Amino acid sequence: MAPVDYVAGVAVAAALHPPSTSSVHTAQVSGRPRMRFSDFLGCLEVYGYEVPEVEYDVWRRSIEQYTDTKGGHAL
Repeated sequence: MAPVDYVAGVAVAAALHPPSTSSVHTAQVSGRPRMRFSDFLGCLEVYGYEVPEVEYDVWRRSIEQYTDTKGGHAL
């Protein structure tokens, strides 16, 4: 993950200075330092969201139960 202002800066820089040696124009965006997804979710509590940390197996079972009762896809 990368902060949105960093990604926006990369997009603007890539648009204003495209590579002249290639017909394909891409820009690689990587966040440094890397943020773990659990750290990202932990930040949501600052904004009032309750995001409890649970073990993977507990989370997976809750997703499976949700899709069993609601049908369709969990996401």
